[in-house]
Amino acid sequence: MARRLRDRSRFHALFLLLVTLVSSRLEARPLPPALEKADSLEDASIVGPLGAVRSDGFGAFQKLQSTWSDDDLLHLLRHRNPVVVAYAALYFSEKLPSHWQQLKPLLTFHTKVPRRVSMCESSTPLELDVFIAESLCPHALTNPDIKQLLVRTTRNHRARPVVRSIARTCAIDIDIPQLELL
Repeated sequence: MARRLRDRSRFHALFLLLVTLVSSRLEARPLPPALEKADSLEDASIVGPLGAVRSDGFGAFQKLQSTWSDDDLLHLLRHRNPVVVAYAALYFSEKLPSHWQQLKPLLTFHTKVPRRVSMCESSTPLELDVFIAESLCPHALTNPDIKQLLVRTTRNHRARPVVRSIARTCAIDIDIPQLELL
């Protein structure tokens, strides 16, 4: 009996070590320097004094899209650089309703990510929590889990009032009874 317990504990220790190594390898996967150091969201090209210039940050993220799997890219939603998180959120918002669970924490992640449209001009920053709420809204009609998430968001006090308002408006637009929103 004691030997069986010892073997079981060795197995559990080995399993935990393996899981830790695999997850740390995925999270430690190096990003291109242009993306790692990005300080603003950029389109494919930025307008400069001599015409359009290719965006380094956008190009670096596009390269990741073509070489990394979606599972690898999901780790970027927890990156320390909000610009990297924003690029990943934009990517996964285009794939909705899949991966909606991974976007859920961003409903309470209030950060303004600077956007750059030209070499010397910035546009309105992207408010990530607002963007996610607006992206989820159209899918609430066909996905009951997303609909329920938006209903819960109307009562989530960690979400900013503007995000709760978007969720409430979306819920009303798809005829969720008012009692569910209280």
